[in-house]
Amino acid sequence: MTSATGRRRVLLASALGSSLAPFMVAGMIVALPAIGDEFSAEPALLGLVTTSFFLAAAVFLVPFGRIADSFGTKKVFLTGIVIYLASVLLSISSPTVWFLIGARFVTGVGAGMVFGTSIALISLVFPESERGKAIGINVTAMFLGFLSGFLFGGLLTYYLSWRWIFAVTIPVELLVAGLVLLRLRGECEISGRRDLDFPGIFLYSLTLFLFMAGFSVLPGLSGVLGIISGFFALGFFIVRELHTGDPLLDIRLFTTNRTFAASNLTALLFNAANFATVFLLSLYLQDIIGIDARVAGVILLIPVALMAAFSTFAGRMADRIDSRRVIAVGIGMLSTGLLLFSLVDRDTGIPVVLAGLVMYGSGLAFFQSPLVRTLVSSVPREVYGLSSGLIETMRLLGMTISIAITIIVFTLLIGDIHITPSISDLFLPAMRTLFITFFILSIISLGAAFLIPGGSSLKQSANVRSR
Repeated sequence: MTSATGRRRVLLASALGSSLAPFMVAGMIVALPAIGDEFSAEPALLGLVTTSFFLAAAVFLVPFGRIADSFGTKKVFLTGIVIYLASVLLSISSPTVWFLIGARFVTGVGAGMVFGTSIALISLVFPESERGKAIGINVTAMFLGFLSGFLFGGLLTYYLSWRWIFAVTIPVELLVAGLVLLRLRGECEISGRRDLDFPGIFLYSLTLFLFMAGFSVLPGLSGVLGIISGFFALGFFIVRELHTGDPLLDIRLFTTNRTFAASNLTALLFNAANFATVFLLSLYLQDIIGIDARVAGVILLIPVALMAAFSTFAGRMADRIDSRRVIAVGIGMLSTGLLLFSLVDRDTGIPVVLAGLVMYGSGLAFFQSPLVRTLVSSVPREVYGLSSGLIETMRLLGMTISIAITIIVFTLLIGDIHITPSISDLFLPAMRTLFITFFILSIISLGAAFLIPGGSSLKQSANVRSR
């Protein structure tokens, strides 16, 4: 049993490490118009600045989670922080938008290590009665990373340069590395399995790469071919995992553990329904309304502040009552926000946007912590790293789908045109179409959430898998 001091150190390292990537993602969202101006990049190419990060993170989350279960979560977590530092130096020196896209891919590799181990670290050292609260604090740190990214991203972009968004993370990365090396004693090697399923890792990575790359370049023919190829790779992966004695991912978890399967499906749909929201609003506020990056960053702080304020509370609620109810409340709030965003026009946008941001941010807060707690509580300790990596993969895959849907609608309704107030007659209908689409996806995710066993059913499932 880890001491109280040891648990606090694990939580601090995990929280700080988990806040770094969200800070950079949020800062990039606010800075996208400035990056587009500097590199003369169209909206579709700017979307790849974000998508490249999610692509790499999604591809590597589960493999690194599995490696952490066998060889140590601390080693993998620390390596991820070091890769963060390397990617930051690359991003700062980017001479072209394509170089920046590549640097963000490297950041995603580090994120695969950090996010694939942070929840696992917490789940291993905190008892189940305190796990929801600890996960809530970690999720709060992630949201604080987003919050500070929106705030300082706008300020740094306006007064200095978007490159400073990366530079200011260097002291935090050094602090986390020092904390892990000097203050976290021992290692966590839970599963005891040393044989890695390298064919499974290859097929899994290939499947995720094809899917996410395909979604990223839709509606082009290469995108369609990528997705079709992804389904073929997925079929080979499933056959491989069902017929190997030591699989990367036990496919039977999806067929025998209803909580595990429904939680991952809910995470995928929910994030597909919401992630592009901030990207769209950033473009709307700056390129259509004419608000500068400073003010846009402050406005986009609203949902992140609500997430930071309510995530720990939501985690505590999940410790005490049926998590499914808390998850459903979160989805309902977010759906209301998306519906409000679909009403935005040029003249009445700001009041509607502010009301929508309140519902949007509250919904995210009441969704994330309870869902992660529910998933982790449904699996054995030996696969905590794998499971935390998979739920993050579903989140990132959903985010990529959200951006892909946005790119498709922009391509069909706007084309490769730099967004300015002069094209508001094209942009606003496209934005409303997107938010209606996201609202429908959100409602579907609510249906998936009700497939998660509630109350005693969940406890019974947990008892069965622990025998």
